[in-house]
This record gives sequence, C-alpha cells and structure tokens, in this order.
Amino acid sequence: MHTKDILKLSFKNIKTHLGRNLILVAVGGIIFVLIFVVNLWLQGLENTYQKYANVATDGKVIIVASNTANSISATDVDTGTTATKAEIIADLERFGAKIVGERELYGTYGSVILDVNHCKWGDRG
Repeated sequence: MHTKDILKLSFKNIKTHLGRNLILVAVGGIIFVLIFVVNLWLQGLENTYQKYANVATDGKVIIVASNTANSISATDVDTGTTATKAEIIADLERFGAKIVGERELYGTYGSVILDVNHCKWGDRG
C-alpha cells in the first residue's frame, strides 16, 4: 500500500466514524481542562499558604537550633563534637538572630509555637 492510499483510507474512516471521533476529542479536551484547573487550584492554594504563613512572624525566619542527634539530616556532616546551649546562642546572635526562648511543640507533627509577645499581632491584646 502506498502512502496516498493509507491517507485516503484514514480520511474515509474519520468521515465514517465522525460521531465517535468527536466524542473522543471532547473527552480528551475535558480531561485536559480538568487537569489544568486542578493544577491552577493547587497553585493558588500553595500561594495563599505561603502568603499567610509569614503573617505571624512578619516575614522573618524561625530557626530551631539543637545539638541532639535527631536534628542531623542526611546532608549534615557529623564532626563528632556537640555544641553547648551557650555556644549555639552565641553563634546565632553573631548573625543577628533574636533568641525568643525555648521551643514548644504542638500537634502530631511537632509544629513550633511562638509566644504571643514575639508575633507581629502580639500587641493587639
């Protein structure tokens, strides 16, 4: 069979089964639109979370410093030495950090809780 004959038969098949082909294109389009809409919704959810996650600290970063083995991640290098609490505080203050106190954990995943006096909205009472 030549290419010309293959194309001729293909176009005849499209004309013969026009309804089936239109349904196939419509279902493919609906699936594409649903995936696109869900992606946009999830991106909006992420953007909203990032916007409101910084409200309590006024865009500042919270660092939880520890010298226990639980804080070592796969990228940390174990030097065999541990720092004392005073050394950790001195190191953080050297880079302009403000020590707000001991950490308090809340919930199943151990979310860090800030004292109301250290939050942006803490002066509202």
